[in-house]
Amino acid sequence: MQSLPSAKSSSITLWLNTQASKLVNRW
Repeated sequence: MQSLPSAKSSSITLWLNTQASKLVNRW
């Protein structure tokens, strides 16, 4: 049960990084 939330948070961090890079590319 410990690895599940960490994997979820890491995927969320990855998603946020992609969104941030997309915004930076727009500028």
